[in-house]
Amino acid sequence: METHQKGELLTTKGIITRIRASDINPEVWPPARWLLARPRLIDALVIASSTVPQLVALSFSGGEQPLSAWITVILVGVALWWRRDHAFWVIIALAVISCIHPTMYLTVAFAFTGYSLASTGPIARTITGVASAFLAAAAGLGVRWLITADGTFSNPVFDAFVLIAVALGLATRGRKDRRAAVDELIAQRIENARQLERTRIAAEMHDVVAHSLSVMIALADGAAASRERDPEQSARAIDHLAATSRSALIEMQTAIGVLRTSDVKLDDALDSSGYNVPELEKLVEVFRAVHLPVVLIREGNAVDFSPNLRTGIYRIAQEALTNALRYASDATRVELRLSVSGDTTRLRVVDDGRSESTFAHGSGQGIVGIAERARLLGGSSEAGPLLQGGWLVDASIPLRQDVR
Repeated sequence: METHQKGELLTTKGIITRIRASDINPEVWPPARWLLARPRLIDALVIASSTVPQLVALSFSGGEQPLSAWITVILVGVALWWRRDHAFWVIIALAVISCIHPTMYLTVAFAFTGYSLASTGPIARTITGVASAFLAAAAGLGVRWLITADGTFSNPVFDAFVLIAVALGLATRGRKDRRAAVDELIAQRIENARQLERTRIAAEMHDVVAHSLSVMIALADGAAASRERDPEQSARAIDHLAATSRSALIEMQTAIGVLRTSDVKLDDALDSSGYNVPELEKLVEVFRAVHLPVVLIREGNAVDFSPNLRTGIYRIAQEALTNALRYASDATRVELRLSVSGDTTRLRVVDDGRSESTFAHGSGQGIVGIAERARLLGGSSEAGPLLQGGWLVDASIPLRQDVR
């Protein structure tokens, strides 16, 4: 599964909603989080910190500075722009550039590039990159000496500050690897929960329904066969058929109640089971009664939803609002937005509370159930924390479902 960031939502899109280890860790300091969301701004700051002091020094050091010094600073700034994606080649390029004017202070540029190389690649690549940069600088200085007879030697690759930056990068890489392992473990557990739920549903439905349906078919066939020959026996078979049907319905509702243990009140009101669900306005009133500040917004053309889609939308909204009630601490607004555009209906539930991860305090079955219900209706769902705080559940379902 591909992890990505969509807008301000930290999530993964797919059949099963996937969370990351960072979602259940302490929140990042807001200014740092804002800066981390803008990598190119960070690149510009790195370039400025590596070149501006050199430019100032060249401008105010007195006397006319050699052209090679200015060229060195400019080339360093250009090379650092590619540091994030090509750190291996950039550190070698910096080593070569440092030979143009060996007295320039390039330790800061080498430190940033060494950190990027160590934090984004394997250890072997890091060692190879640093060693190659050292050899490139040594070779460049040797060529310079042969051409100019200038014996100035300055190889900042193994500067203590640069080596500390590389060590910090390696530590960051190790932390990322551990977090990735935790991410994969969480995703696997969610997938296991999904498979377990489907297996339990299949087993329960077989045990509860198969026997009753077999009996009902036999009774219906018997009633039809004896309708003219023995009307009294046919009437008894029909009565027995009705009783078996009612018993099967009760057993099915009981089985569903057992399967949905994440919401103990789901089957308390059987009159709202199946397709017989109330309107979303009624659902909103229920949550307002328990002091959840929820508002309902409808957008787009009014559409007569099919019973299957209407039930799916209601259940997704019900689960999302239940999660908001449980985990959105100090929420001042919970927005339930239902929009219809073209052939797609979209349900978004977003709150502004202090979002405590459902997976840190709950079973996680609610989010899994939302994703599974959306998938069975031919759509998809996303769920995750927002950068500015709060939590969002976003489900998109086609009006004509490819029910699976």
